Amino acid sequence: MKKSHKIYAIVASFFVMLIMAITESIRGILIPTFKLDFNITNTQIGRFLFVSTLAYIVGTYFAGKVSRVMNQKQLSIMGMIISGLGFFGTSFAQTYIHLVLGYVVLTIGIGFVVLGLNTIVPAIKVVYISVVINMLHFFYGLGATLTQRVAGYMISHGVNWRHIFLGFTVLYVIAIIVYSFVEMPKREITSRHLEMIHEYEKPLILMFCLGLGFYIAAEIQTANWLLNYLSEMYDYDADQASKYVALFFGMLAIGRLFGGYLLEKIGYLKGITICLFIALVTYSIGLVNESTLLLLSLSGIFFSIVYPTAMLVIQKVFEHNAMRVVSIVSMVASLVNMISGYFVGYLNDNIGVRLSYFSIPISLAIALSLFIAIGFEMKRVEHKRTELEGVVV
Repeated sequence: MKKSHKIYAIVASFFVMLIMAITESIRGILIPTFKLDFNITNTQIGRFLFVSTLAYIVGTYFAGKVSRVMNQKQLSIMGMIISGLGFFGTSFAQTYIHLVLGYVVLTIGIGFVVLGLNTIVPAIKVVYISVVINMLHFFYGLGATLTQRVAGYMISHGVNWRHIFLGFTVLYVIAIIVYSFVEMPKREITSRHLEMIHEYEKPLILMFCLGLGFYIAAEIQTANWLLNYLSEMYDYDADQASKYVALFFGMLAIGRLFGGYLLEKIGYLKGITICLFIALVTYSIGLVNESTLLLLSLSGIFFSIVYPTAMLVIQKVFEHNAMRVVSIVSMVASLVNMISGYFVGYLNDNIGVRLSYFSIPISLAIALSLFIAIGFEMKRVEHKRTELEGVVV
């Protein structure tokens, strides 16, 4: 594959990741608007988030199935077509059920796009794979930041969300055109046998599933519920509240851009635990009162490295069966996040906005505890492997 083709594929992937982030992350900004337009409760919003996350899991599952006959480019384009149609259809939603169904379609498409983008970098065999992957996640953070700020401003100044969704449809059309010129290398057919997952490895895999799941829940529920929290607690309009949400994701993007260099010096797992601890402290202080809200947003820089670094740790620990373990962890982590979204909505209606929002730092605390435990469990697994290798020899 020519160098120029690789560069175009990478740049096009960055562009598509940016578009996907812009369109996907608007959901949290629109929660107060959806509640008013469709006359629904926080519990119904929780169900909406639950079903949306389930749709993402379904999309990822089917994308994995069809990836046997389709390459990353084809997966991504198919996902963009589905998402574009989903946003177009949702823009005409008249009832809560229409809204949910529209989001099911567009989120299934996002599942296809995510799988395609997250696997294209290894497929085109770039030299500095970790740098490119981190840059890819940076563009997601950049897109989310732009959406929180720009969409919040537009909504507060009278722009109808339906028109924004029609604009998203146009963005996906542009992205499809750009991505259609990406050239993929020929598929390599391999019959390499995947090793089985051993019994002694399963507790560690479960810890990764839950640890990453509770972390993802904290990050995603911040995107989903922070604007709603600020609007109901402090009577902020969408423009005011979006500044804090945008700053959180801006910090997330910056951390992913530069955090990798620090991790190389202090170690991956140690870096995750340190960042989770500081994120927990700053996020919790940010919830004390209105004057400390800035700390909540700044905590995004400590959130930033957890997800991509955890994926690197998983692939390093389970090098013998990395893809299989990553898929399992991703699936279960998404389920944890799905349940969390519903749970936060339910708590909003039953114990109040303020107390229910503390479920997010609680998720961070659980994730921190699990990653500390993972450090000890990794040593046990490594010791067990050494023993078995000694027996084989």
